[in-house]
Amino acid sequence: MSPLVYLSLIAALPVDGKVCKSLDVRNTPEHISEFKHCRVIEGHLQVVLIERSDVTDFLNNSFTELYEITEYLIIYRVMGLPSLDVIFPKLTSIKGEKLFMGFALVLYDLRNLREIKLTSLRTIGNGGVKINTCPDLCYVDTVNWEALGVSYLAYDRQSECEGEGCPLHCGGYCWSDYECQNLAKSNCHSLCMGCTKSDSPRHCLSCKYFNDSGTCVQKCPSTKLVDEEFSRCLTVVQCADQHRSVFNGTCIETCPDFYEADKYGLCKRTNIKLCQGIQIHGYMELDHLRGCTHINGSLDLVLDDYIDSRFLERGLGRVVHITGYLKISHSDSIMSLDFFKSLTIIMGRPTELWSRYYSLFIIENPNLQKLFHENATPKILGGEALFQNNPHLCQSEIDKINITKISVNNGGKCMPEFNCFKIVVKNNSTNVTISWWLPYNVTVVGGYTIYYTKIHPDKFNPVQIKEVFFDKDGLAYEPGWNSVFTPNTSVLISRLTPYTHYAYYIQTMFSPEGDNLQSPISYFQTATDDPSEPDDVETESQNETTVTLQWKPPRQLNGDLSHYILTLYRQEDYPLVGQRNFCTQPYEDSSCCRNQDEPNVFLQQGDVCLGLGDHYCYAKTAYQTDVPLRISKRSVNPVNQTGQFFREYIIKGTETSFIVNKLKPFTMYTFFMQACNRKDKGDGDHCGGFTMTFQRTQIRSGDDLVTDVSVRVENTTVIVNWTKPKDPSLPILAYRVEYTKVGLQSLMVECRTEEEFIRERGVVLEGLNEGSYMVRVGVVSLAGYGEVRDWKHFEVWRERNETLESNETRETTDDSREDGDGQNSSTSGWVYGILGLLGVMVVSGLGFAIWRRYQEARDANDPILIPVMRPDNDEWKLDDETVEIIEELGKNYVGILYRNS
Repeated sequence: MSPLVYLSLIAALPVDGKVCKSLDVRNTPEHISEFKHCRVIEGHLQVVLIERSDVTDFLNNSFTELYEITEYLIIYRVMGLPSLDVIFPKLTSIKGEKLFMGFALVLYDLRNLREIKLTSLRTIGNGGVKINTCPDLCYVDTVNWEALGVSYLAYDRQSECEGEGCPLHCGGYCWSDYECQNLAKSNCHSLCMGCTKSDSPRHCLSCKYFNDSGTCVQKCPSTKLVDEEFSRCLTVVQCADQHRSVFNGTCIETCPDFYEADKYGLCKRTNIKLCQGIQIHGYMELDHLRGCTHINGSLDLVLDDYIDSRFLERGLGRVVHITGYLKISHSDSIMSLDFFKSLTIIMGRPTELWSRYYSLFIIENPNLQKLFHENATPKILGGEALFQNNPHLCQSEIDKINITKISVNNGGKCMPEFNCFKIVVKNNSTNVTISWWLPYNVTVVGGYTIYYTKIHPDKFNPVQIKEVFFDKDGLAYEPGWNSVFTPNTSVLISRLTPYTHYAYYIQTMFSPEGDNLQSPISYFQTATDDPSEPDDVETESQNETTVTLQWKPPRQLNGDLSHYILTLYRQEDYPLVGQRNFCTQPYEDSSCCRNQDEPNVFLQQGDVCLGLGDHYCYAKTAYQTDVPLRISKRSVNPVNQTGQFFREYIIKGTETSFIVNKLKPFTMYTFFMQACNRKDKGDGDHCGGFTMTFQRTQIRSGDDLVTDVSVRVENTTVIVNWTKPKDPSLPILAYRVEYTKVGLQSLMVECRTEEEFIRERGVVLEGLNEGSYMVRVGVVSLAGYGEVRDWKHFEVWRERNETLESNETRETTDDSREDGDGQNSSTSGWVYGILGLLGVMVVSGLGFAIWRRYQEARDANDPILIPVMRPDNDEWKLDDETVEIIEELGKNYVGILYRNS
């Protein structure tokens, strides 16, 4: 390329950047930085064998400006790379104009790769994606590859990827747990793939069709050539300066088949494209041979993996002439050699024969059934032919070869194949009917044996076909295959697996014409059926309004999984608890409901779980039934549920988690989930059975809080009132009133059911001893004992004794009289006063003793325990038997003070 043309290409880019040719970056990350200014790679990019690196080595070594790769991208054995956005932050397009073995993106042996995360990628123009040996890789199935334009995904999953799921706002597609896949339409011009300015075809990051000197266009102007390889519009001079050829208004790398370039680069018609002989292992060699008509040397096919016959025909279909030999060996995927559509001559030059003798060498091809096309069997001019260990290649095929000397040693395992079978197959999901007809001149005495077996759905080819063996009686059988015998020309094969590919062939038994006959191996696919239930469905309450679900796909798909249907029912708690008094039958945390494998309502007579699958269980009967009711996970129909229908969701079949929100706090929900396959043509829905699970949302803070507790004291009677929780979301079963005397450690409890509270509006506490008390009120609900707030303090005091009050009044009267009398009456007043005081003391002492006996008797019958306050230090503790209480000296908020003897 001349400097002038190179500079013109750079100027054509919308922003500062550089056009680079194919790159191979290897060994160290520092080599990446040498190409960090590449904006477009016209060709392929290989980043390989960077094995002594960690993530820090890539922080300053990346393709920071790369937007487009016109061919393919391979990343192989790059260590320390957690995600691809580290080195490709702006990669928008991989066009796939040339592919690597059919793939535009290949990720292989990346031990530290956790996420692909090509967040800027918008399109893969052609080919597939292959991912293999990436043991930590996740978030592959969450990418919408179809939206990117990927024709097929070959992904060998090795990691468990627990918790893999997209954020809710991503719409089901993401690159990681926080990075959505951007599928939304941008404001870029319709000819752009990414842009730096809206609605401008001159500010595109990459062109959707062609780049004409910096402007994206749908078609190149008639005055320029179309460069389809790099999606550009070039002049004839620009094309010639790149040492490329001009053909039919396009600038191409080499002239097409049967054309050659003249000295001006113009392609002229010719009938020959000469190529050198080669050993063929896979796609790369086949692509190299495309258009070749004459092979100077030999062709040696040793296919390492399955290759579709279309690619074989594309690479070898125009080969007419081979000067050396044709060898085909150890190629399991080859069933026929009819991809040699044009082959007419195998010369077999004496200096180019295989092992000095063979010009056609066919060995160890376990699935080869046919040789060349019926009307295109080549002539073999020199050498011999050898057929060895090709168990399904029959002699009738070998006899079509026009050669003087043929050696055959296929193990005696093949039976003559009869192509006149006319076969009709009718099938459903589990049964297939095969009918066939033979020509009028063929008679079958014994009957027919039909052999059939499953084959891999991703490789619709005969790779799995087993060899035919013979038993001691000369009858054919196949290890691993199923067989059925019938004397008729029709057979029903049942108990098949839905949505599965099968290979089959028909074999005659005891034909009087001579050898038994065998039909060609053919195929059928059973129809779609209902999938099994979603597997391992788990629910978890995140908060009072949100529940998350996680599951695994059905173990038996039986089709192409389309979507899941999630149906919610809200379960009411009151019908199960309305008959129970939670004061006389208090809340107990029982284990009778903890087995969720087979959830049930009534476990045994007298036991009940409040809400199906709930973990709150009560030991007393709340709902009467004579027969226990059991509900199996696999035999339930949500239509028959007694709960209230709440909501239904349709979830994509690629999802394995879902978030349900806007639920009611502390409410039991039943979740029914079923999987559905895509419909066959003219078929109905294919939705499987239900998996049923249960989850209660969490309690909302403050829902069980009692407020505004008030206390009214009337002598020794205390009336406690409160206000019920505002807008409670959970059923209130009872109220628990706790009170105690200040300084004591034990609690006294009163319980009132919800109905009693509504009727009585509180609790009356009677017969309390004098002293300072505190009280609080809490809720009893299905969540257990609710939150309680601070204590409410109050005091109880009895009225003073009336006798004592009378004596005090009398003393006051005597003192007044003493002031009015003279000196003579003072002495008698003293005497009377002292005697009166002694009398009062005697009467008071007797009264106090009687009152104490009465109090002790009443306290003995009082069911409320009032323990004596004891200091925490045992050094000050007195033995109760050695203490004799004489009299009460006084009282305050701490307690009562007594005098000992």
